[in-house]
Order: sequence, then structure tokens, then C-alpha cells
Amino acid sequence: MEELICREGTIHSVIFQNAENGYTVLRLLTEEGEAEAKKVIQSIAQELKVDPVDFTYELGEEEVTVTPGHDGQELDTDALLARVEEAFRRLDKYVFNA
Repeated sequence: MEELICREGTIHSVIFQNAENGYTVLRLLTEEGEAEAKKVIQSIAQELKVDPVDFTYELGEEEVTVTPGHDGQELDTDALLARVEEAFRRLDKYVFNA
């Protein structure tokens, strides 16, 4: 007999279900899976982060040294995670309901 593994989570979608024997294939959202997704997204966010720089200038005796400023950028990790989850929902509908 096969070893059973217990997982707790929220059912994301039912991929297949056999009404006669109860066999079901589903996508399960777990805390571990969400934590791993957040970790990957945080890593991406760190790679893409750009700190803002203020414009500065320095007056010398015969020259002016200018450091141009620029806006920073930061990834909205919660929004990205929500969009990834939505993409999986749409993929499930496309693949399994086509």
C-alpha cells in the first residue's frame, strides 16, 4: 500500500474529479507554497530595487560638479504575488476547461 501524505491548505481549483470512486486531482494552496513564492518574489524585488538619488551640485573655484538625481523604484511584492496567483487561475481555466 502507498504511503499517505497529509497536507493542509485551501483548494485553489479542482482539476479532475471522478464521481464514482472519489478520485480527485486538485491544486492546493499551502502555507509552505505561499512562503516559497513570497521568498522568490522578495529576491526578485531586491534585484530590481533602485534607491533614489537627490540632485546635488558642488561649486569649485573654476568648475561646478553636478550629480544628476533620479527617482527610485521598488517592486510591489503583494501586487506581484496577486498577479501570479491570478495567472495560475487563468491558466487552469484555459488548460482544464478548454
